[in-house]
Amino acid sequence: MLLNLSVKNIVLIKYLDLSFDKGLTVFTGETGAGKSILLDALALAIGGKSTPSIIRKGETTASVSAVFNIEGSIPLIEIMTENEIPYNDGEIILRRVISSDGKSKSFINDIPVSIALLKEVGEILVEIHGQFDNQGLMNPSNHIKILDEFGGLTNEVSLCKTAFTNWKSKEKERIDLEQSIQKAKEDEEYIRYNLEELEKLNPVKDEEAILSDKRKSFMQNKKSSEILKDTLQLFNTSTGTSITSNIRDIISGVSKLIHQIQSEEDETKSKYDEIIEKLETASDIIDSSNYELDKILSETTSYENIDDIEERLFKIRELSRKHNCLPNELSDVMEKFKNSLNNIENSDIKLKETIASEQKAKSEYFEIAKSLHDKRAECGKVLSERINKELPDLKLEKANFTAQIIATDNENEATANGIDSVQFVVSPNVGMQSGLIHKIASGGELARFMLAIKVVLAKSNPVSTYIFDELDTGISGATSSAVGEKLYRLSENIQVMLVTHSAQVASFGTSHFKLSKKSVVSNGEELVETSVEKLTHSGRLNEIARIISDDKITDTALQQAAHLLDKQKI
Repeated sequence: MLLNLSVKNIVLIKYLDLSFDKGLTVFTGETGAGKSILLDALALAIGGKSTPSIIRKGETTASVSAVFNIEGSIPLIEIMTENEIPYNDGEIILRRVISSDGKSKSFINDIPVSIALLKEVGEILVEIHGQFDNQGLMNPSNHIKILDEFGGLTNEVSLCKTAFTNWKSKEKERIDLEQSIQKAKEDEEYIRYNLEELEKLNPVKDEEAILSDKRKSFMQNKKSSEILKDTLQLFNTSTGTSITSNIRDIISGVSKLIHQIQSEEDETKSKYDEIIEKLETASDIIDSSNYELDKILSETTSYENIDDIEERLFKIRELSRKHNCLPNELSDVMEKFKNSLNNIENSDIKLKETIASEQKAKSEYFEIAKSLHDKRAECGKVLSERINKELPDLKLEKANFTAQIIATDNENEATANGIDSVQFVVSPNVGMQSGLIHKIASGGELARFMLAIKVVLAKSNPVSTYIFDELDTGISGATSSAVGEKLYRLSENIQVMLVTHSAQVASFGTSHFKLSKKSVVSNGEELVETSVEKLTHSGRLNEIARIISDDKITDTALQQAAHLLDKQKI
């Protein structure tokens, strides 16, 4: 329920702050006073389209905020919780700010939100209808949704959508497999050749990196081998005589000379022995080093064949370029070729399984869709009966309304909503050909049909506020009174707001606001400004009299206005 509406700098409105009650609220006023503008401002607050042209002349921004009571609205509470928007006392505030550069900002409880979220919340709170509204009841594409909401078929529709999605998924799976098999058969020779080539290579994960490391290691070892050879060569003279042998010959010669000295001088024996020992130790070290270096060289030169490594690396890289993949992905490419070949060899079995799965999903969908059709047919009868009961009260005694449910037997026309198309068909008078409601009814008839439908749907529609813009256009006299009374009865269960030019309809209002326009001077320029007044009983009397007498309040008009208000006892 709408509790408060604040509007600033929107077209003719400088600033308005209005509070509302339950029941039927009517807005009246002279032509051009801004009645529809007020509703347009509310539409902005609930996510309607905005343009810079709505900003009042001389201003750079416009804003509108609307306070709603959402107590008991489970869908709204779920949305607020899901989007982490705090709320207190069962109230929320929707706010919109529009700038002259065309940009707008949206807020819920002062939390910035997207326009999509603002609209989602607004659609749950308010439903706005013009005389020829093409977004709601008058749009045939919405009729199936209206019928489902009336019949409480939300769960059944959800099951149908799930079954439809599953069926189409299986259908796509079958089509993709058929295309894959067909393409595979066309490429079978190519696939076999490439698979044989890859299987011969038998690539493994990370092999290219391993071989590259081996190649690098080989090149390093090769360089080391050359150095080792040069090192060992130092142990040999140019004539091939071993350095070790030369050293031993020197040691032998020195030993002989020392022995000669020792034979002459016994006391020098220990001194020369130490020298001989050192020379022999040096010889052993050189000999051992020669042996170790030779052993290392032998191990290095025995490293695996570099040609094999080079050849395999070349082949891996060649095939990776051929198949436009990384070397590490060649094994995956090989598996892909295997799967393709396997699909060819087992295509009949796989295709039969896929077709069977698709047929099962299709059968499940049509079973659910036919059950949904039966329930829609039952709900359509009930909806038609209830709406037809409302029509006499709206001076449409001879009119007839039918919720027409047509099931298709063409599976290509099946949708996520089922196999049905729903149309609201009417006949305004006996003997008149029936037709779609938005094509066959006149303006006044259309408004009354829509009102009858709204009265019946009120209990199934979660919206807490209905707003009608000149719903009574094209009707007068007793018909206007009938429309006013029906709106009043509707407002006993739901908040209803109405812009009207009808004195009879206005007399049924439980709250009455009058819009006026006046000239004001701003920055030396004359502008028109809208003001709104909530009328007392005497104010209502004068306003209804004004409507009756075309802006001239006469005694007769006042008497008629008093009669209307007394009859309504407001």
